[in-house]
Amino acid sequence: MTKLTGLYLHTNYFSQSLPSEMSNIKNLVILDLSTNGFTGSLPAEICGGGALQHLSVVDNHFSGMIPKSLRNCSSLRRFRLGGNQFKDDISQAFGVYPHLYFMDLSGNNLYGELSDNWKTCDNLTSLLISGNQISGGIPPDFGTMYKLERLDLSANKLEANRFSGSIPAGMGNFQGLLSLNLGKITSTGQFQFK
Repeated sequence: MTKLTGLYLHTNYFSQSLPSEMSNIKNLVILDLSTNGFTGSLPAEICGGGALQHLSVVDNHFSGMIPKSLRNCSSLRRFRLGGNQFKDDISQAFGVYPHLYFMDLSGNNLYGELSDNWKTCDNLTSLLISGNQISGGIPPDFGTMYKLERLDLSANKLEANRFSGSIPAGMGNFQGLLSLNLGKITSTGQFQFK
């Protein structure tokens, strides 16, 4: 399957771990494994070929750390890991994704603080990271993600986020924001709409 570019296995009843040989599919552009019962961790070299643009493993039972190959997968455009049991430091688990427009990390066990690196995701329109164990404040540079339409930092799936700190004034500058969910967070300061 060396020429395979799309693998769609969503909404089935698979309940085993992924074979490590999946890393050998170097030309894979789209991988959709969502809504199954897959277990274990993602293969270490899931983006080994560097072509992966769309990855969806939402609503499975994956666990462990985010594979390092995904940190360096600059071709990613749509990235959905929500509804699993990944446990990793959100400040270090993700890299710079210049083409990324959609990221769903909700409903996992991610911890740590949000990094200023997110501001480099210039094309990001949706960032969903609810239901984790994120701490610290919202980075001031979040307000520079001008294309952001949907931002969810709430705790709507698992236990309440341990998200504290102040809301940066720059968040009032979002030009195209259509949906903002900050429910169930502990925060201080004022939010100014402009």
